[in-house]
Amino acid sequence: QAKVLKASSPIQITPLGNKILMDIGFEDVYSKSSAKILGYVKAKLANKTNITDLDTEQASLEVGAELFEKDDSIIEGAKKYLFEHPAMPTSQVKVLVGIFIRDKMLKDESIKKSTLASHNEKI
Repeated sequence: QAKVLKASSPIQITPLGNKILMDIGFEDVYSKSSAKILGYVKAKLANKTNITDLDTEQASLEVGAELFEKDDSIIEGAKKYLFEHPAMPTSQVKVLVGIFIRDKMLKDESIKKSTLASHNEKI
């Protein structure tokens, strides 16, 4: 089984994982649908009182998996890729998508601040 993720703290996407993300077109999809995707993650974090990086990772992983069920327009490329590459486990691509989302959220301070700000308004 090919390594798409590197076990470290935090989990990292390998070069093969980045290639798969490009092959499924998720980077482009993310840039076009980031507000929608981030909305899904923010909804998962809405009831947290102190949002940590681990909370963000867990919410992102859940969203990465749920996109396969709830939003075909966002994950269409991944479904096509998985059909054409039956040896690649769907679960691995779901985690890959989730880690990609986590990385975007944790690296972009404006996203982090808006997540915390919208969260703090609810407290």
